[in-house]
Amino acid sequence: MNTVVRWWAQRMLALVPAGLRYGTMAADALVVTPGDGTLVARMRRRGRFASPVRLAADAAGVARLAALRGRRPLALELPAGSLLERDVVLPIAAEQAPEQVLSYELDRLTPFSAADAFWCWSVLGREPALDRLTLRLGVLPRQEVAPALDLLALGRLVPDWLEVPMPGGPPAVVPMRHVQTGRARLRPTMLAGALCGALAVVAVVLPFVQQELAATDLDREIAALKPKIAEVDALRRRIASAASEGDVVAAEQARSGDALRGLAAVTDLLPDDSFLTEFTLKSGQLGLRGQSPVASRLIALLAADAAIRNPAFTAPVTRADSGRMDLFAIRADLAP
Repeated sequence: MNTVVRWWAQRMLALVPAGLRYGTMAADALVVTPGDGTLVARMRRRGRFASPVRLAADAAGVARLAALRGRRPLALELPAGSLLERDVVLPIAAEQAPEQVLSYELDRLTPFSAADAFWCWSVLGREPALDRLTLRLGVLPRQEVAPALDLLALGRLVPDWLEVPMPGGPPAVVPMRHVQTGRARLRPTMLAGALCGALAVVAVVLPFVQQELAATDLDREIAALKPKIAEVDALRRRIASAASEGDVVAAEQARSGDALRGLAAVTDLLPDDSFLTEFTLKSGQLGLRGQSPVASRLIALLAADAAIRNPAFTAPVTRADSGRMDLFAIRADLAP
């Protein structure tokens, strides 16, 4: 049962805004610091440390550490200077979901992907008039933390958070995300095992359910568009039968672009798992809004077709509330 409580506390910690975690007073915890063949454990209460306990960096030492921990939170302390920091400037709209934006943009802002690092952030400044949000991003490469996590896994221990000493202030607190170590962690109670099993079933089934729902919605939208497309086709045939009116239509298409040709090109290029919620064409310029599991690949797909030129995002890509789809807005020129 204690493991379930610690798991729940860790999830609750991840929901606390990082600005309240990064650079605030250190919480009470058992702080363990790996060394050369040793583990140094120190109990911290109200910012004060008790006498350190030195343990061997082996299974026996980790077992003693687990006994010392009891029900207390466990913090893994890493060497000073191991936190890589940089300032990041984002649109002010990113303040609505900075965790999702940083997760998606981490491989662009740093040499690491979201799966290869732990990170934390804090707000440095807001400039609504300039549409700028300035964050300080701190990154810990996962490969630097993995040996210590694997060692703690010998005693089925998972840190509640990571800490890095900072000069002139409290330590930086880095939340744990998607922790995986070299040994599987067994849940000590039937309740914990049932919870993990339920989460695993949801993780496997949910993507298929979401894909089926998205496909159903797309089929419904296509079916709703068919009468309009048929009406447009009939109108085009009537216009084409009159030479004088045909000249007018041809001139208008040359000026503003062929909407059906643009829609057909975009429909052919978009992957089956992506769909549009908005399509506009004005003066030869396409406007696309929709959802896709990986929106970053759409620019290359659109640019590969000669009918579409200069595709580019017009707003930052964000995650939908479901967490499975990217929301995108793209502008492109339709070739004459």
